[in-house]
Amino acid sequence: MPRLPHTRALRLLLALALLTLILPRALASQDAVAEIRAFNAAYDEAIKSRDNARVLSLWAADGVSLLPGQPAMRGVEAIGQFLRNVQAQTVGWKVVAQTSACHDIEVHGTWATEWCETHQVTSRPNGEPNVESWGKMALVLRKVDGRWRIALEMWNQGPAPPGTPHSDAGEAAPAIRERTSA
Repeated sequence: MPRLPHTRALRLLLALALLTLILPRALASQDAVAEIRAFNAAYDEAIKSRDNARVLSLWAADGVSLLPGQPAMRGVEAIGQFLRNVQAQTVGWKVVAQTSACHDIEVHGTWATEWCETHQVTSRPNGEPNVESWGKMALVLRKVDGRWRIALEMWNQGPAPPGTPHSDAGEAAPAIRERTSA
């Protein structure tokens, strides 16, 4: 079969057209992943600060939090009430370390998902031993007004990494849950 002289040019033109469709999406996805990584750092810092307004500013107005032993919390008012209850039960406590290692960030337009391994160290007043805890968290994020916000959070306690000295977080966490759910 004879080859048409313009077949090569046509293939090149088709390849360039496909690149113009794919490349902007790939670049936008890379930008979104960078934005989400910055969001995660801001979330850790907000939790560390114990500033409820700062934490709540990272939530969608209709966000849902699913914590073990708690009913689903819907909306920033319910989540804010939970945070106020925790603070009332932990007066004098300070979050001295809060880190999250987040994985498998998937972006689909204005929605994104990821899962994180969390670690928190909290100092208690009067020289009592620190509480050290680890957790696992799944997040669904939604871009609202140009900013990523939490649409859904599901957190549960995770194991300490191998070789980590014993922590009393397993004993302290249920007591906090009981006191804040009343």
